[in-house]
Amino acid sequence: MTVRYTNRAAKDIENLPPKDRQRVLDALDRFAANGVGDMRALGGKWRGWFRLRVGGWRAVFRMENDLIVIRVLHRREAYR
Repeated sequence: MTVRYTNRAAKDIENLPPKDRQRVLDALDRFAANGVGDMRALGGKWRGWFRLRVGGWRAVFRMENDLIVIRVLHRREAYR
């Protein structure tokens, strides 16, 4: 499975501190390759979406043929 980023997710990643940026990108690649990571399905209005926890950051994505990352936000902002 390959990882694809929306324009908004790419901007979110650019704005992360460099150390955190690399951790998030590594975690997404690892999850796409092996399915390893703290992933959960979301409910409510987010039904059908998933989140990957990387420290204080959350990557919100969908799984189709590829892993499509929609947003990467701090945990306090991720579910608003």
